[in-house]
Amino acid sequence: VESRTGTKLRKHDKLYIPAGERARFSYKKEQTSIELDGKTRVEIWNENGTKRIELKKGTLKCDVEEQKDGHKLVTTMPLGRAEIIGTKFTLRYDKSYSSGEEGEEKRARLEVTEGTVVFTSKRTGKSVKVKQGEYGEITTEGIVHGRIVKPETPDEPEEQSPDDDTGKDLKLSDGLVGHWTFDSGQGKLVRDYSSLGNHGKLKGDPSW
Repeated sequence: VESRTGTKLRKHDKLYIPAGERARFSYKKEQTSIELDGKTRVEIWNENGTKRIELKKGTLKCDVEEQKDGHKLVTTMPLGRAEIIGTKFTLRYDKSYSSGEEGEEKRARLEVTEGTVVFTSKRTGKSVKVKQGEYGEITTEGIVHGRIVKPETPDEPEEQSPDDDTGKDLKLSDGLVGHWTFDSGQGKLVRDYSSLGNHGKLKGDPSW
């Protein structure tokens, strides 16, 4: 069913935004608003005062008013969930790369522009608190957390990633497209620690 401006959404409504389009919905009696990019699929409902959004595919840009009385907004994906009390963030769930004959991996990437979001991996149960200016990323291999860095400009000093699961600091310079350390010691995933998300996957049976 095509929705128009002013359409009232109901519990467990499922939304799909066509490619090249955008949509936005807000919650009654508060300033929380959710923007959905093209090719995004979600299901929305409320449960005991907690707002819930299931992100099946695509990108959400959320501006969440501070929630009261212990309530929160919870966004779930097959790889994990994000719990929000009040913040601004972007959450993307998509195919991270193709791994050839082994199929396709998925990833969920969270970028916080204001406030703090608790980001939890469904597989490992591990949670990280992603704060303003930081990102979190969940794949089938686990969860990574660090600072969002941008290419250096003449007017800005170099930025470094904060301490995260890897303990590595990376200075990002113009033209850098990725930073791969090849020292995870297990598995086939090769992480890009530049925060640009250019992960890779080893083929065959790698030996560490």
